[in-house]
Amino acid sequence: MKVAEIISIGDELLSGITVNTNAAYIGRRLNEAGFHVRRVTSVGDDLDEIVDVLNRALKHSSVVVVTGGLGPTCDDITKKAISKFFDLPIRLDERVLERLRSYFKDRGRHLTEGDKGVAEVVEGAEIIDNEIGTAPGMVIRSKGSTVYVLPGVPSEMERMMERVVLKQLLDMGGSERILTRTFTTLNIAESELFERLKDFQDEFSDIRISFLPGRGGVKIGLRMITGLSSTEEKIDRAENFIIKRVGDYIISTGDEKIEKIVADLLIKNGLRIAVAESCTGGLIAHKLTNIPGSSNYFERGIVAYSNKAKVELLGVSEGTLDRYGAVSSETAIEMAEAVRRRSRTDIGLSSTGIAGPSGGSREKVVGLVYIGYSDSKKRYSERYIFSRQRDINKERFAIAALNVLRTNLKSWD
Repeated sequence: MKVAEIISIGDELLSGITVNTNAAYIGRRLNEAGFHVRRVTSVGDDLDEIVDVLNRALKHSSVVVVTGGLGPTCDDITKKAISKFFDLPIRLDERVLERLRSYFKDRGRHLTEGDKGVAEVVEGAEIIDNEIGTAPGMVIRSKGSTVYVLPGVPSEMERMMERVVLKQLLDMGGSERILTRTFTTLNIAESELFERLKDFQDEFSDIRISFLPGRGGVKIGLRMITGLSSTEEKIDRAENFIIKRVGDYIISTGDEKIEKIVADLLIKNGLRIAVAESCTGGLIAHKLTNIPGSSNYFERGIVAYSNKAKVELLGVSEGTLDRYGAVSSETAIEMAEAVRRRSRTDIGLSSTGIAGPSGGSREKVVGLVYIGYSDSKKRYSERYIFSRQRDINKERFAIAALNVLRTNLKSWD
């Protein structure tokens, strides 16, 4: 199997200001193309450090993917480091410069002298056009190795990977490839998943299984190295093994987010939804409208945070609030029913809870949330208790609400 390395450039990656999501994406795509990722290195905006990292990487790897440091500011020195390492001059590319002029003109902006530096490239490099940004990518081939230099902006990097880099990598891949499967689970702990799947490795000794807990549930990953001529029969059997053991908790096979899953179900069934939120502060609506085409299914979202807002905006009964409290099954149901009726949608969804870190009691602890659901046939709520951390709770509350929606939408099929 051919070996690849990833180099991520930028002081912000070392300081923790920016999370290095690029490396995770590139690593996954390199695996899919049949490359073993030997090392991922993050390096600051230091020319000599970048050159040193490049030197070590190319001693062991036939492919190196570099991201970051291609912009117009003083800390964008990746091109200088590449130029120094390969002993190649930097030149102004007129074609890239003309594209930059057009890009800025379309946005009503003036191209400055500093911006023109983005059009400088390493002599002899193959240029990868940036279709959605400014800085072009580059491909440098030397002494049997290939270095891809890509922007650090995730959307720009991913577009170049999909359009150019992956096609080239597939052509140069070795005699082996890596097969993967991913399962996203909800409402089951990592420890319980492991208990249910503890004999997996006995059954499939050449398939690596991993568990990755996160705010959106626990992901199960499978990874198998196989020959190009091999079938996927064995990893398919492994997939069926997992589905049989924990299928009730699997919401998707792959990295598809729950908001995309429910969006597809809403569109498929021609349904519209409205949301009434308290503790999630609009996060459920945010997730539902993050999906392109959300106007086909999303009618409105109401953030009714205070009791006064719940009464005035939704018509929740003051008697319900006095008797049961804002954080209760009864209030959640009334919120879901009210937003459905007032918006004349097929479904109403609500959230009311205690995100924390304060505000809880012995009866109603921090992390408690009620999710209300209403359609023309039923209205009910579900109760969950999560952590004491506010940001984590808000995310988990919203995901729990979307999962209640997903479960009910399955019955519409």
